[in-house]
Amino acid sequence: MPDPLNTAGYIRLLSPAPGRQYWTRRGNLYTADEDGYLSGVKQEDVQELMQSGLQYGEYVADAVAVGPGIGVQGLESATGQPPPPEEPLPDPDPEPPSVIEVPYIEGEGIEGATLTCTAGTWEGEPESYSYQWLRDQETEIGTDDASYVTVSGDVGHTVGCVVTATNPVGSESAPLSNLISIA
Repeated sequence: MPDPLNTAGYIRLLSPAPGRQYWTRRGNLYTADEDGYLSGVKQEDVQELMQSGLQYGEYVADAVAVGPGIGVQGLESATGQPPPPEEPLPDPDPEPPSVIEVPYIEGEGIEGATLTCTAGTWEGEPESYSYQWLRDQETEIGTDDASYVTVSGDVGHTVGCVVTATNPVGSESAPLSNLISIA
């Protein structure tokens, strides 16, 4: 009988996403085919893939019958105990944040009003945001908070903000937000 830890098989996905890639901590990459299968899956990667939130129907080893519907319950019966909890898989190719939706300012354009700049929408899982408030698109004003209270020096000018998102890989600044004219 082949060594089950080195046996390759396939996983049938319940929600096929052709071309979607799944990485394991061991550095193995599996790509879903157009029929919704991950092929060549090693037994050693099955538990990790299934715990990663992968929606699957079955795992079938090429040489060893593991059984339909294997998963947490199936692994309990195959190993005698439930699988240990694991942290989510790290992104195998992390990238710095990238803006999807540009931040914008909400609030009334009068002296003494509080303006609030949204963070916008980002890819790349930002861990923090910083805010740069600008008068007439060039003079830095205010703090690096998401909110800014307009002052008399803002009257007759426009106020905008630039949001910078940061993750462990790097930082990226979004384009300037909408401008609010202060009366």
